[in-house]
Amino acid sequence: MHNELEYPKIDTLYNRKGKWVDTNVIRRPEFSMIKEYELTEKIHGRNLRATLFDDGEIEIEGRHDDSEIPSELFHLMEQWFTPEKMQKCFWIDPEKIPKTATVYGEGYGAGMQPGSGIYRNNASFRMFDVLVEKWWLDRADIEDVAKKLNTKTVPVIGRISTFPKSASDLKNLFQPFGSHVAKQEASFDEDDRYYQPEGIVAKTDPIIFNKKGERIMWKLKLLDFKPWK
Repeated sequence: MHNELEYPKIDTLYNRKGKWVDTNVIRRPEFSMIKEYELTEKIHGRNLRATLFDDGEIEIEGRHDDSEIPSELFHLMEQWFTPEKMQKCFWIDPEKIPKTATVYGEGYGAGMQPGSGIYRNNASFRMFDVLVEKWWLDRADIEDVAKKLNTKTVPVIGRISTFPKSASDLKNLFQPFGSHVAKQEASFDEDDRYYQPEGIVAKTDPIIFNKKGERIMWKLKLLDFKPWK
């Protein structure tokens, strides 16, 4: 069991009043201390990870160690993250082979999660984080890893210095509207209401940690707001 490699929970930016967020109350005080955040698109799918251990073995897991992964997606992950490719990427110095190197991402497409078919008719994967032993890589290094492993990353939307207060504010971050994954990749014809992006994940760049040693980051979804249309 390697549950220490499970991806950390990301808090919502605001506190909640029942199902909806209360935009008057920031969930954590450190969120307001950051002057600028880098935003990436939050994709609706399955949280996945592929870990290379120092014995050369690869383990592919879901959000938790016992999470089930659809067979189509698991076989694709096996093809993308082979021991040979992962070792070439992470074992740069043979004298300093890391005990673990873990790639985190979202498996998405039809059959991955209810509603994930808005993205595409088959399974795919986009990387959003990389952990080498206890060190999180920054965005530039994540993109470098993705390039070496021949996979995509979640899109960077931009940077913000003020917090979204409504679903409209959130949707406006995706201008032009076709810039998000669902609109880019979908292989069938629907109207724009069908192609709503799920939301955003905000991180600091460079990485900043709070007093507990956790990265300062938060998420926000269109469906967090009332009304969200």
